[in-house]
Amino acid sequence: MEIDLSLEGGGNFLKDYFKEYFEKYNLKFNKGMEMCAGKGYIGFYLLERGYFETMDFVDINPDACEYLEDVIKKRNLQNKCRVYQSDCFDNKNIETNYDNIVVNPPNCPNEWYFYESEETQISVPPLIYVDKDWQFHKKFIKESPNYAKSLVMAECIVSSHTSTFEPMLTDTQKIKDVKMFLFSPAQEHNFLPLSSYLFTLENDIR
Repeated sequence: MEIDLSLEGGGNFLKDYFKEYFEKYNLKFNKGMEMCAGKGYIGFYLLERGYFETMDFVDINPDACEYLEDVIKKRNLQNKCRVYQSDCFDNKNIETNYDNIVVNPPNCPNEWYFYESEETQISVPPLIYVDKDWQFHKKFIKESPNYAKSLVMAECIVSSHTSTFEPMLTDTQKIKDVKMFLFSPAQEHNFLPLSSYLFTLENDIR
């Protein structure tokens, strides 16, 4: 059996942990964005549970954007959601007044992460999980103060720590509220068990 994971970056598992994180820190925002949205699991989940009033979605993959547009139409969310095809913030139509951006980005700096079993063949496109030499992270963290007051990011403890990203911060930014949790999609997708963490990155220029 072959499983298509071309738009699956873990959001279906992570959405509950984002909800737990938002509950723990009593986070609620008016205007939100999900960057690296994929199928939008995290953004739609938080929007529909009242943690955001609106939620826009950004992804580089045109197939993801087409999928998101279809979901928005089916759920009648056209007045609350927009979709931007973009590599990070390159699309100049992206607005610059977000309260918070949630992001589950590619979280490995090289292509070491690939797993295949005899029972289930899985091919995960590098676009989903590889951020070569952290180039996306460097660009995203550097440019984020121009677009949002804060970020909530999910990362993999196997390949990074918050200290990995601290050198990327500008003098307007700080990392806070690190929450560790176990992220093990092994039973459903035969991935090796991983530990992941969420953290808030605040931008002080607003």
